[in-house]
Amino acid sequence: MNERLDPYSGRYFPREARTEALASLIRNERMVESIVRNRTWGLIGERCEIESQSFEKALDDWRKKVAEQRLVGPVAVEPVVVQPVELK
Repeated sequence: MNERLDPYSGRYFPREARTEALASLIRNERMVESIVRNRTWGLIGERCEIESQSFEKALDDWRKKVAEQRLVGPVAVEPVVVQPVELK
């Protein structure tokens, strides 16, 4: 619709395609998720005194470790028996 003929038509017809709007929404969601992950990992690092590695590297290391364990098979872990300590 020509806006010169109908100046109000711009209100009803979106200016960008639905695919572009969806792509923009997904980009924004990913940015928000990245901010939340970075902040969460920072807090975990502060409280648990983790070395300063990024969450991406920690996640990659964990994924490799899990994949190796699946190739090797389940590892039998013996239960840990905790002896009571007498307080003085």
